[in-house]
Amino acid sequence: TRKPKESIVYCGMSHSQGDPFQEVAIDGQENACLDFRYTAHPRMNWWFDHHQSGFQPPSLRQHFEANRTGQKFFDPLARSCAVFTEQVLRSHFDFRAEDPEGHWAQLSAWADKIDGALFASAAEIVELGDPALQLMEWLKNNRDPQLSAKLIESMGRRSLGEIVTSPWVQATLPTLLEAHRRSVDLVAGSLQFDGLVASYDLSEHMAIGSGFAAYMLEPACVYSIGLSRSAQSVAISLGRNPWAGAMGERNLAHICERYGGGGHAHVGGITMPDGELARAREIVEEIRLALHQEE
Repeated sequence: TRKPKESIVYCGMSHSQGDPFQEVAIDGQENACLDFRYTAHPRMNWWFDHHQSGFQPPSLRQHFEANRTGQKFFDPLARSCAVFTEQVLRSHFDFRAEDPEGHWAQLSAWADKIDGALFASAAEIVELGDPALQLMEWLKNNRDPQLSAKLIESMGRRSLGEIVTSPWVQATLPTLLEAHRRSVDLVAGSLQFDGLVASYDLSEHMAIGSGFAAYMLEPACVYSIGLSRSAQSVAISLGRNPWAGAMGERNLAHICERYGGGGHAHVGGITMPDGELARAREIVEEIRLALHQEE
């Protein structure tokens, strides 16, 4: 008898206070978590991450270090989880993806560029001119798990330029790009610069801003702090200007951890329930003052 064809199910994760895995069904024959916080769930077989705040609470680090499966990997110095995972699979498991058209190489290069903020200028990412950046914007705003899975399945089989022209992407992409342009205008209208930190508050507009817009509008800033709001939550985003030179070496992940958030040394975030907008604004001001005191 022939074995049934194996299937892969993708599940997008969202950062939140508490245990983000609480409502997630970890019930596959093999379960893998990539580019997200650690979980001690006994059925999570594989784990790859590079966030400094990957262990929340910190006691989970002991569970990770006690693991002897050889299938869980962590490197906070890795620039992108995609490249880190690829390197681990090559070095530990001799994995080589078949890539005659170079689609996987394209994905890997863009993952590293986006995660490492390796852009020539802030305008390059704010303008979203490349298909890879347009797909990034589409995925960031997509709320249909089936479409997200469809995008992932298309990657590696088609070029990003081909994928972005797909009808199921184009059905919403023009609207999302227009909303992005409006958000840049909203950031410009809200932006306050104190000589070190560029901050903006889009919570009244139910819009999500971009730290890169702040860097484009205020090139002299070292840090950005953004406050945004959705129907379910309030989000604080914190970033260091990649073009700030030697200035601004505060560890932003550690700052965000004080408030239940996390991230990387140069970018971090905090997610709070929607009803805590007033407290979120207080936190923004506390972080702004802390950055001045610690600089």
